[in-house]
Amino acid sequence: MLIRDASIDDTAAILRLLRQVAATSDDPAYGAGSSDEQLLKVIENCRTLVLEVDGRLVGINAVRIVSLPEHAQLHYRKMGFVMTLGIEEAERRKGHGSALFDHMRQWLSEEAVDLVSLSVAASNEVGQAFYRRMGFVPRSVQMEQLLQR
Repeated sequence: MLIRDASIDDTAAILRLLRQVAATSDDPAYGAGSSDEQLLKVIENCRTLVLEVDGRLVGINAVRIVSLPEHAQLHYRKMGFVMTLGIEEAERRKGHGSALFDHMRQWLSEEAVDLVSLSVAASNEVGQAFYRRMGFVPRSVQMEQLLQR
């Protein structure tokens, strides 16, 4: 297993993994019908890590760091937001997701990030269970309603 920064040569494999992740999304702007451009926009301005097994790219993790404004009531100065994390279905439950996540967490620590956050689809119970195993706890529930025009 090798974890490294993504390169332009990885684009086709990254798109394959992003399509897999998008298939579990409840977000109408980032779902199964998204174009390549829409999918790649998700990881724009991110540090994107990929995981290889036997020379084949089977995992992706993209995180964006946001600096928060100075404010007396804020407890955090830098926040990492996980834009995507996905492991090819056939490679799941082999520790690859945990390894990729730990690599990202180490890098965020080196970058002096105080908090890491993410969103996961309400219907993605497998993803929610994975993030709980990684130490995440739900802090809020986002709800929405699409209005008719």
